[in-house]
Amino acid sequence: MNHKRLFSIGINQLNNINRNLKDCFGSIISSYHYINSCNSISKCDLNSLKHVLLIYRESFGGNAGKKIKKYCKLFNHTFYILKYDGDVVGYCIYYIHIKLENLKLIKKATLYSIAITHKERKKGFAKILLKESINELKFNNISKIALYVDCKNQAAINLYKSYGFIIIGETENICGLKKNCYLMELCFKD
Repeated sequence: MNHKRLFSIGINQLNNINRNLKDCFGSIISSYHYINSCNSISKCDLNSLKHVLLIYRESFGGNAGKKIKKYCKLFNHTFYILKYDGDVVGYCIYYIHIKLENLKLIKKATLYSIAITHKERKKGFAKILLKESINELKFNNISKIALYVDCKNQAAINLYKSYGFIIIGETENICGLKKNCYLMELCFKD
């Protein structure tokens, strides 16, 4: 094995450790005194998780089951589901990290994933999930919400803009291999 490959493996392992530490610290800090203030959306439980995984696969393909299960454990307080007639029709998952900005610690949420089952799309469920989860994050002193969206997904971009998100940059390979996506952010005023 050559030195470049060993170095690359070492860097990837350090990045994974750093990410896991950020996730654990963000989970601990953000869940302290977290108040669920909404009745129309609820936290994901283990019974609902299998429905969330089905909706994820239906919407995005691939397999992020391991990461979604991790976020269900670490960020259960910001892992929301929406039910309609007793069935899970959608979910949204946020992870929270603590950042130092202007010599002040802030809690920043990132929308990891949001999806509605195909059968229930175009009925306003995504708007309900987004609106209620944003309100709950704001109620719990989250300073910013960030998300990544495929540059070609104009419907999602318009939805996020309607809630006050602005495009602050463009990046590659976050929304899929060789896909460009926008970084969008919503800041709450103090």
